[in-house]
Amino acid sequence: MKRMGKRVIRYFITVISIALIIGLVIAILPHLKLLTDQLLSGDKYKRTTLMLEEKMEQTGELTAIRYEQTGVMNANVDAALLGTVGSITAPYRYEAVYGFSLADVELIAGEDGITAVLPPVRILYDKFQLTDDAQIQDFWNLVTEKRYQQVLDRQAAECRMKYETPAYAKEAWVAACEELQGMFTKWTGEELPVTFLQADQAPSPTDQP
Repeated sequence: MKRMGKRVIRYFITVISIALIIGLVIAILPHLKLLTDQLLSGDKYKRTTLMLEEKMEQTGELTAIRYEQTGVMNANVDAALLGTVGSITAPYRYEAVYGFSLADVELIAGEDGITAVLPPVRILYDKFQLTDDAQIQDFWNLVTEKRYQQVLDRQAAECRMKYETPAYAKEAWVAACEELQGMFTKWTGEELPVTFLQADQAPSPTDQP
């Protein structure tokens, strides 16, 4: 009878212990899943970052936006002491391309996504060319090849100056972020959570927790 009683007691203790263990597992399971998801997510973004860095190295440059302008140049040709010695009229086309080197992009993997620290978006290259023959008025036969080239260079510089303004740089920044996000999506096959920062806005290592 005593043996039977001990068996019953052990049985109930076992049942209660199992119930407590099951309850404990059920209670901590969501937290374990959250922790596991966070760890896996962090590993995922680290792996993704390494892959994206390799792709960017292979690509080289990002072209954010391209500006084109056409017009007619009407410029005087000047000479020292003599003043205006001629004039040049010619149609032209100007092109400026904003972007940056992808080697200058820093990717930082986080638990919830990736931070992309971008270099300043600038004019990578530009091109000025005449689209038809120039009409030259040379009053005293003093419009030399050198003076002619100086006029073209001055017009090209004026065109470039027009696009080297904060308004165009801001537009190019937005275009660069959209373009890079699209490249990331293409390379990974998914829409990644990416935060874009300018290099001068990125927190320094001492500022990070």
